[in-house]
Order: sequence, then structure tokens, then C-alpha cells
Amino acid sequence: MNYENKIIDAIETIVTNAVQKANYDKTIQGIIMRCIDKETGKYLVKYQDASIEAYSNDTSQTYSNGIAVYVLIPGNDMSQIKTIIGTVDKLGDNYIEISNSIDNFQSIGNSIITNEDTFGICSYKNPDGIILYDADSGEEPLINVDTFAADLYLKKANYIILSADFKTSIDKVQRYKGDYGLAVELEFYSSNGEILEKTYLLNTNNMTGNPYEYFNNTSQKTIYEIDGENFSRIKKITFYSHDFPYEAQDKENDIFIKNIELVAATKNTDEDNSGNYLILRTSKGIYFDDNDSDESDRTVYAQIKINNKTIKDGAKELKYF
Repeated sequence: MNYENKIIDAIETIVTNAVQKANYDKTIQGIIMRCIDKETGKYLVKYQDASIEAYSNDTSQTYSNGIAVYVLIPGNDMSQIKTIIGTVDKLGDNYIEISNSIDNFQSIGNSIITNEDTFGICSYKNPDGIILYDADSGEEPLINVDTFAADLYLKKANYIILSADFKTSIDKVQRYKGDYGLAVELEFYSSNGEILEKTYLLNTNNMTGNPYEYFNNTSQKTIYEIDGENFSRIKKITFYSHDFPYEAQDKENDIFIKNIELVAATKNTDEDNSGNYLILRTSKGIYFDDNDSDESDRTVYAQIKINNKTIKDGAKELKYF
């Protein structure tokens, strides 16, 4: 028994060390001490018994001394630039940053939405937008929406995970105001049989980092609770922008989106959250049909989780075969 306990302790030490070295993001709660630089949104924040410097993800937002805020730590590395996501009062006491909370959910099937094209809109054309999918228009949609999968997966789900890659080249004068993002309209049956429409947004209010300065393709995700049992259909999907400070008609597109996904999900149990395991993902499915050519292929990739935390590719402490 003594040897068994020592082996268990050794395994726990190894796993704990790997988790501590793993490069997933972390969200902490702190108190605003004072503003260091209003122009850059730099603040001094009290965290536990120490003070750290962090930047607001929206420079137009000001925080008063003594306000409780959430701060994102990239890669769980305190030496990196830290971002103030918002106030505890606004986001709620139970708020968990999406980069961490995503691990508490299990997807049902593959993404209902797929697209390989990049779409662009312009912050100066105020408002601007592209209807990517409209179930009632009769026109060919710009993205692929698997209505069969939507009916199959969403009716089993309690949550949806909405994600996309964004990239911007917004002029500096436009970067302090305005909203853009993805709007997904779903329909549900009410208790008396009527149709209820609900819109779910992936926009500047729930993006991490500075949404006006995504100079490279940046993946963003958000999670919403839904009444999956009463799901009816996906009605419309729109890529939009509005309320930017300046307007001009001769400007080129400066906000871009690609890799849009809508995934049905359920929340993990405590038992689900305590395991260490590897998952095989197949974003485009696992089968071939009569429409596929002989040269068609499918990609399978691995995802490692430790204590249900997704470990990013390239973590040198972890090996798998």
C-alpha cells in the first residue's frame, strides 16, 4: 500500500507540473487601483497581495478606483500583456472567460456551419453587412448550413458554441467606437406552439483582446444556453458592422471573417471535468458519399485535455503517438 501511494503521488506531481506549464489562458479577478495611462487604457490592478498592470480591451471604457474587474492572462503567463475584459458587475459573479469555460462543454457532432471563403465589410459604410444565410430568401447561401445536422444535433443540446476567425485593418481614427460581428437568428417553438425568434451574437462585447486591432486572423468563441428540445430552425446568419465614428463610401473593406462554426453542446459533469484524455476531432465529418471524388480526403486531428483543460498544440511537456 505504501508503494502504491508513492506511485499515485508521483503521477499526481507529474500531471500537476504539466498543467502548470501548459499554455492555456487564465482569467483572474482583481480590483482597479488607479489609471496609469488613459490614452492606452493602462491600469494598475490589485490581485491577491500583489499589484499588476493591465490594459483595457476598449480604450473608450474607463474604470473607477475600487471597481472589481476580470483580467485575462495569456498563456497563463503573468509576464505577458494582460487585458481587462470587463467589470464583475457587468459580466456577473459567475462569469468565466470563454477560453477557459469552453473546456466545460462537450460538442454534439460536427459544426452545423462550414465555410472556406473570407467575407469583408467596411466600418466606414455605416451600417454595413452581408447576409450569409437566409432560410426564407430562396437564394443560394454564401456559407454551408447543414439543416439536417441542425435538427439532429440542436434538439439534443442545451448550449451552442458560436465561433469564427476575425481580422481587421481599421484605421486608427475608427478604433475607439463601433460594433461588428456575427448574428445568428434561431427559431424555437413556444409552449403554445408559436414561433419564438432569438438572436445570438459573436461581437465586440464578447470578444477577447482588442476587437479593433486583430491584425492577424484571431479566433473568437462565445457560448449561449438554448432551449434545444424546442428548436425549430436556423432562420438567418448575418455578418454586420455599425455605429463607427466616421462614414465614407470610397473606403475598402477593413473587417473580415472566416471559419464560421456553430456547434451544439452539452455541459460536462464534475466527473467529465476530472479526466486526462486525448480526443480525435474531424471537423468535416468521418464519411464519404457519392458526391465525393476519388481524391477527396478528410482530416483527423488530436486534442489533449488535462483536468478537462485543452492543451494547445506544441506543448513540449506532453507527447502522444
